[in-house]
Amino acid sequence: MYHFVLWCTFRDFAVTLSFIDCYRWFSHIFNDTLRSVPSTYPNIFENFCKKMDVANIEDKFNKALRMLDLEREDRALDILNEIITKAQKEKDALFFIRASCVLGELFFQKGETEKAQQYLLNVISTPYEKNDVVDYEKAVAASILHQIG
Repeated sequence: MYHFVLWCTFRDFAVTLSFIDCYRWFSHIFNDTLRSVPSTYPNIFENFCKKMDVANIEDKFNKALRMLDLEREDRALDILNEIITKAQKEKDALFFIRASCVLGELFFQKGETEKAQQYLLNVISTPYEKNDVVDYEKAVAASILHQIG
């Protein structure tokens, strides 16, 4: 059974709850407050979820980089491909560019230049407003594409 740790910030202790207990606790609170919630709260909650989703993609991206540092390329490839798929669905050009650039670099280092070229061309051809991170990724992609020829 899954367990969650509920941290109480005003005291130095944690309570371990089962998934069912957490669900009951949160649904009880949510149902009690739902009656007094203005109609704008669902929009606020939806925007919060979108921000959490971006954080989730960023966490996955950082996890993929850590996997590469630990030389677990297979797991990193899976995560990066998952990020690219999710970024395409959500039209998140930033993480599409970042993940594509990392995959392009990885395939270039492994000598798989055709795959590398495909990912790096995605980096170059994806439009994005002026951004230092994107500018760096595009410069890296252009440099590797120049080396490929």
